[in-house]
Amino acid sequence: VRSHEVATRFPRSRDGLARYDTIVLSDVGADTFLLRPETLKQSKIIGNPLRDIADHVADGAGFLMVGGYLSFSGFAGNACYPNTVIADILPVDMLRGDDRIERPDGVHPERSAQHPVLDGISDPWPPFLGYQKLSARPGAEVLLQADADPFLALGRHGCGRVAAFASDCSPHWGTPEFVGWTHYGRFWSQLVDWLGQARD
Repeated sequence: VRSHEVATRFPRSRDGLARYDTIVLSDVGADTFLLRPETLKQSKIIGNPLRDIADHVADGAGFLMVGGYLSFSGFAGNACYPNTVIADILPVDMLRGDDRIERPDGVHPERSAQHPVLDGISDPWPPFLGYQKLSARPGAEVLLQADADPFLALGRHGCGRVAAFASDCSPHWGTPEFVGWTHYGRFWSQLVDWLGQARD
């Protein structure tokens, strides 16, 4: 679902989310979910989609946030997730305010743990042009680091599995070298498969 389609296409209830084993948010701000037209323009009380996501994960679904200008805290803090229930389910703590680390010189994440998510994926990783500054929460498993910052962290929320990937899955932070990487498809498939196995 593209960002501008969230108001009309994203499930509006727990029942609507039930068919999904894993929810992935990438570069879409919290306000896109919270300020739907009927609330913003008509002052109607409606459900909270982010609360629905958190409850769905607690019941055994997977959740992944992928970095970007409107992920985590985001550009100038405009993604606003630290002020939402999503902050309670992530395996990382977010900064308040602008959390971007811009790296026009390129940064290569380095493996810091072995895990099935990274099986068959060889080092070194391709460069990225930036990422979100995050800190691992107690109990989180950090699989990749960039300059000692968590780049990929896994954890649990209730019966569900959660992950935070601090950079983007596409340009500009996700470089052509990453998007065209031999292991690109394998990495995302294994990560989403692992998240979705929480119900098993």
